Amino acid sequence: MARTDANPPMPEFLDREFGNPNLALPWADQYQLGVERFFTEALHLSATAFFVRRHDLPVASLDHFSSSGQGRAYGLELLLRHNVTKHFYGWVAYTLSRAENAGALAEGVPMNMNGMPRNAGDLSWRPAQFDQPHNLVAVGSYRWSQWEAGISFRLVSGTPRTPVADAFLDADTGNYTRVNGPIRSARHDTFSQLDVRVERRFTFDKWVLGVYVDVLNALNFDNAEGLLYDYRSRETAPLRGIPIFPVLGARGRF
Repeated sequence: MARTDANPPMPEFLDREFGNPNLALPWADQYQLGVERFFTEALHLSATAFFVRRHDLPVASLDHFSSSGQGRAYGLELLLRHNVTKHFYGWVAYTLSRAENAGALAEGVPMNMNGMPRNAGDLSWRPAQFDQPHNLVAVGSYRWSQWEAGISFRLVSGTPRTPVADAFLDADTGNYTRVNGPIRSARHDTFSQLDVRVERRFTFDKWVLGVYVDVLNALNFDNAEGLLYDYRSRETAPLRGIPIFPVLGARGRF
């Protein structure tokens, strides 16, 4: 077990007019338990369970801000690792976890709410901004003669998002106002990406030249990083990440 002090509240949250100068100092305690098993000198497996609690987090309240927010993260991480040898290096990691907050955390809340309701009484647990229950990463690199080839693959749960439940026309401004659904009750699509790298080295008397090709998102997966809405918030289109992206480069070592 370890207790660690978190960062103090941001200065604007302590403002006497728009904030609360009596906010407590956030703190956290964390626990972890791990085991490790060696199959060979180069290959080993480790498993680590973890639990983290965050206390006294600033949340929006009727007194501008209060220290009643909480956070927690817990899960299990598995790591199968092959140490660097003459020809091969690689590892596969999988994390099953949850990250949650209780309360509308102050980050992202405007200092002057202009009459917007503050969720002082809603301290129910909801997914945190970057909660990703499943996270799989595989990396491998093989070297022979003057060549080296490697791959990196990621498969990760989409981050939470707050869906738009409805929208209505404001006759005074002529604009549509969105009505959000439950906070972070939906998710973006699963993220996946395969990167490939091939390098050829040329060795000279006093230096080494490497010529390489990197291909990012080699399988051209369509990863939605967000949603775009039409002016009435009735139709959506995904905001895509990078498409397949090849890079040719060179590097020298002296």
